[in-house]
Amino acid sequence: MPSNDMLARYLQAVGFWLPPATKQDIIAEISEDLHSQIDDRAASLGRPLNDAEVAEILKQRGRPVVVAGSFLPQHQLIGPIMFPIYIFVLKIVALCYFLPSFVVWLGYVIFDPSFGGLHELGMFWSLVWTAFGIITFIFAVLDRTSNRSKFISEWDPRKLPKASHKQPSRKRRDIGAIVFGILYLGWLLVVPDFPYLVMGPAAYFVKFATVWHSIYPWLIALAVAGILEATVSLLRGLPAWEPPAFKIANNCVCLWLLNMLWSAQTYFIAQAPQFQQYAVAANLIARICIAGTALGMLIALVAEAWHLVRALTEPRESAVTRIA
Repeated sequence: MPSNDMLARYLQAVGFWLPPATKQDIIAEISEDLHSQIDDRAASLGRPLNDAEVAEILKQRGRPVVVAGSFLPQHQLIGPIMFPIYIFVLKIVALCYFLPSFVVWLGYVIFDPSFGGLHELGMFWSLVWTAFGIITFIFAVLDRTSNRSKFISEWDPRKLPKASHKQPSRKRRDIGAIVFGILYLGWLLVVPDFPYLVMGPAAYFVKFATVWHSIYPWLIALAVAGILEATVSLLRGLPAWEPPAFKIANNCVCLWLLNMLWSAQTYFIAQAPQFQQYAVAANLIARICIAGTALGMLIALVAEAWHLVRALTEPRESAVTRIA
């Protein structure tokens, strides 16, 4: 029904501003309260509410960002009305500007010994705190003027974005896994002849160390296994416990390979003696990447173990799923 759709759109808009850890509980609480109000109003009128009447109830509840802010920790400088937007803007600025700038600075430090890293880093942090201060000041001003503006009172629930109810089907996930698995396998097969695909311009200065010859067949085997698993799932269906079990096995093999790499310590060799500094930098970057990947694999291993336990203990999910 249109009124139900409007309510779903409203709850989706509120959930956008909520932290993932508490989103479901808060949305459930708001949904129950709104449904109760709508039912009570419909009972008093003796008929279902129309869109305009549902919109009025939602408008009285408040603009989605304001409602979400009321469930967040309260702050003195920036109140609940503007705080969710404030945090959102900070994340966008950090991810789209400061993080890329830091990566560029790190690249200069590693590959250019004459680069004044500490001086530039000091300027970078000064810029970060200046931007943080300016954004905070702007939102503090907006917070103090928002109660007198039309931002709070003048909005239309009927103009909220459409609610998204669709979940990606297992069939589409399997097709995507097969397509990207084949592309990844093809990429792996041509890497030995075209190391530029991995190292970029650094391939002119360094080459793969011997440890990769031991790792390479296992990478091919993992890629093929992923394609086969997705193909069987697409054609015949698999029990609910199989995907997390497969991912656990895959992650265990990957952690074993990462341990082999970590023990080797040397991953790239200079193409010529004058390029030794590039080899040192490449090995340092590779070691950092190995450590970060291993940490991510361990976290994923715990998550998949939890999914496996749930699949094995919930009978409804243990049946074989046939893909139509």
